[in-house]
Amino acid sequence: MWLDKAMEVSRLDQQLIHAILQKIDSCLHEGTLPVHDEYLKHLSEKGEILEYLLFMRDERLIGGALVTRGIDNTPYRMTNISLTHLGRRALHPSLLSQRPETI
Repeated sequence: MWLDKAMEVSRLDQQLIHAILQKIDSCLHEGTLPVHDEYLKHLSEKGEILEYLLFMRDERLIGGALVTRGIDNTPYRMTNISLTHLGRRALHPSLLSQRPETI
């Protein structure tokens, strides 16, 4: 199972994941709410943004609500996308070295 996950990660484009995280962060800082997959589609020519978002949500880099269609609940789109603490740390590695200040 671990090898399957490692192969899945290797197939995904790490630069695209970083670009998605940056765009989500930009949208949130600009006050664009709710952030949904339409804001991110231009980042991938292959049209696989939803696949990336689902992977990133499973890895707890982002949070969001999945909208499905049909009897078999086929993923259709994602909305209310936000960065998790882990996603912020992945986007800003300098946060890794910072420790919370004690009072």
